[in-house]
Amino acid sequence: MIGSNSKRPKRQHSESGFTLIEVTVAVALLGAALTVIVGLQTRLVDTMIQERHLFRASLYAQYVLTFLDVDIFPPDPGTTKGSLEDLLQKKGFFEDETQQSVKNDIKRWTFIQNVESIDFGEFKDVLRRIEFTTRWGEGSGEQTSFVYYMVSDPTGERLQQLQQLQNQLGG
Repeated sequence: MIGSNSKRPKRQHSESGFTLIEVTVAVALLGAALTVIVGLQTRLVDTMIQERHLFRASLYAQYVLTFLDVDIFPPDPGTTKGSLEDLLQKKGFFEDETQQSVKNDIKRWTFIQNVESIDFGEFKDVLRRIEFTTRWGEGSGEQTSFVYYMVSDPTGERLQQLQQLQNQLGG
């Protein structure tokens, strides 16, 4: 049958492939989804870092306030500012070798300690209000504050006077 003019059957083209437009739309949708996922991941990492700083700043503040609590005499009224690293160093925080790695992490951290005297009626300077703020950045969201109250009379003389006055008024 060489040379015969027999008719061959025509091939049918299958239409199971994707057109260029369909592929372009799929790639665009995939790109948009990946952009959203990367944005969410970035925000998640930023939030995690912020929460880590907040947690650590709270621990450092509690450490410093503990030293105020065990001291017999409360701090004098006024404001003190400085490097958190230096303050923690003075309080012995870095004596343990495991804490040495923290030094680099808090190099630029600062603190503000504001102490106010509180009067109670005719009695002056009965309490001290201590606000301790730890900052690790410039914004207001990059700081944490604790307020602590201490009796300003460690000997208890004023407390005894207050109790006597209360007994006189009540009895």
